[in-house]
Amino acid sequence: MRTGYIVKSKKLLYYKCRTNGCCNNKNSGEVNSQFTKYLINYSIAPRLIQLFLYTFKNEFSKLENEKANDEKILKANLKEVQKKIDGIEEEFYIIKSCHQKLIKNSLKGLILKRNKSLKVWNRWAP
Repeated sequence: MRTGYIVKSKKLLYYKCRTNGCCNNKNSGEVNSQFTKYLINYSIAPRLIQLFLYTFKNEFSKLENEKANDEKILKANLKEVQKKIDGIEEEFYIIKSCHQKLIKNSLKGLILKRNKSLKVWNRWAP
């Protein structure tokens, strides 16, 4: 069994063997041409062509339906995750703004006390 991957620097497709310890990588062009040569030896009997086409179309239809269902599920999951992100951001904003309000109010009180102290200090200062 092989897995395809792209070598971006060469802009080429390769197949990699998935067997543990195997370091066999092949250029996809070579593998694909060998596979094409292999398939030339096979043909569909004329009496089976309609059955083959029916089966082929049916399988692709199933795949398309599965893809559409997967897309719906992914969109629903994405929407759910986005709601969670928005909720967290909103909570963070509320907490942050509450903290800012508390800090500002505390600072106002401290600044008023400091100003009073400075007034008293200025009275006593020579």
